[in-house]
Amino acid sequence: MSLVKEPRDKGFRVTASNRVHPELRKISDGLAFRLARLVVIHEKNGAYWFKKSFDITVSQWRILGITHEMEPVAFRCVQETLNIDKGQLSRLLKVMTQKDLLTVKQSEKDARSVRITTTKAGKKLHAQVLKFSDMRNELIVG
Repeated sequence: MSLVKEPRDKGFRVTASNRVHPELRKISDGLAFRLARLVVIHEKNGAYWFKKSFDITVSQWRILGITHEMEPVAFRCVQETLNIDKGQLSRLLKVMTQKDLLTVKQSEKDARSVRITTTKAGKKLHAQVLKFSDMRNELIVG
């Protein structure tokens, strides 16, 4: 079920009285285009600073952040939340466990499942990167 009507949906009509955005004259006027551009710029800039300042990638930061927020968290939950490939998530978790940021253990309830938690070092790094991310968030919202 879509939350936004598609132009082909019956009853979808843009008129001067129901318009919420100025008419597009070029692709760069579109909200989706502007958001996508903003995300790419923010992502590239973040990737540089996360690596330089904290020696982690954006993907590693997202995994650390979601794990800290939801721990103990199932592998599948992290995968679905971040919309990340199983293989890529496995490789990133391996690196993060080697860096002593996360622990990955077999679930006591289901041997087919694993639970991910943050280590003491992971919690410390999370606090630092979250503070940095808060400053970046404030800049982008401003």
